[in-house]
Amino acid sequence: MAIGYKITPQNLVPRSLKMFVTQKTASLSLHFLGLKIDKSDQIRRSKWSDPLSTRQVKYAATDADISLKLFDCLTAKILKL
Repeated sequence: MAIGYKITPQNLVPRSLKMFVTQKTASLSLHFLGLKIDKSDQIRRSKWSDPLSTRQVKYAATDADISLKLFDCLTAKILKL
């Protein structure tokens, strides 16, 4: 008989970090990296199907960079537990 497991971020994160599972990138970045990033509605809700503006490219690059830094930071914290 097979046993099904539901894998969710909540199941994988140590208890001490669970409060951050549903947080947005901007709040995680500020808390863990001390970096404030622009996540204004004006840029987030701009038209991404047209050729991208310089501001949109910077936003996307920053988002990707911060995501990688958060991954490294949180991975290190989890491994120390």
